[in-house]
Amino acid sequence: MSSLSQQPLGTEHIKMCDQYSDSQLSLILKRYLDPGYILSLPDAVSLIYRMFPEKTDASRGSNMDRGLFENDILQIAAKTPYNDRAQSRLAKLVGYLINSQKLSDWVTEPKGYTIHKPWENIRITLNNGYPWKSERYGTGNAQLNLHAFVARLACLGALFPIDAPWPIWTLRDALEEDHDGRWDEMYVSSAAMWIICAGQWVFNQIGLYSWPQPKGWHEAMWSRGSLYEGPLAGLERWNFWQARFVEAANNRSISGECKGHAHKASELMKSLVLNSM
Repeated sequence: MSSLSQQPLGTEHIKMCDQYSDSQLSLILKRYLDPGYILSLPDAVSLIYRMFPEKTDASRGSNMDRGLFENDILQIAAKTPYNDRAQSRLAKLVGYLINSQKLSDWVTEPKGYTIHKPWENIRITLNNGYPWKSERYGTGNAQLNLHAFVARLACLGALFPIDAPWPIWTLRDALEEDHDGRWDEMYVSSAAMWIICAGQWVFNQIGLYSWPQPKGWHEAMWSRGSLYEGPLAGLERWNFWQARFVEAANNRSISGECKGHAHKASELMKSLVLNSM
């Protein structure tokens, strides 16, 4: 896919397109994400939505290769800094699209009820690509940027909670493993992004978990790291993570940026617990 930085920024009219095109997507996003707000959110959503085909069959979903749009978006998100306002704007745009009629489905569960699920293929792609290593996306902070971006999508309801194990995996890998006595800064900062960008959402799913402890495939999804021996879900695990963030924030061997992420995450986690009582 062409880099966004290579797309012209002119204000000329963007032609309506009825077929998906990565170059058209790049042009639309370049103008939408421009600090001058050249293109509004409704206009950007409309232009991109028009490129998606109608569903061929309600039970089979869209006849487009959904991976095209998805991979293009993730490539852009990987290159958009986690602390840039453009990332929040990109997440909001994608949240609108993923929940739209063309990219989401109504799914009938085995118990007989039907629920609305956002775009299933993004979950599959994210699972297959986890932990979203920077090398795959050709930019140093890609892993950190993607964790922040996906966390923001979760807050917007663009991901079905039960199908989003990535905060568990990331917090586990960053805080429940020894790493030969060292801190993995990229993992620590990536885990912190889930708290900084989606703390209440993660707390609701994990810290306030009130169901029986996960079993079967859910148990595997919630598996522990070597340093943690408590329940898979609930406040004990949440508090363990918070304490580990405090340790990271006070460690002299890690960078100031990572310490800042760890400190902010630990304070937010503590605040969420106090405010839930």
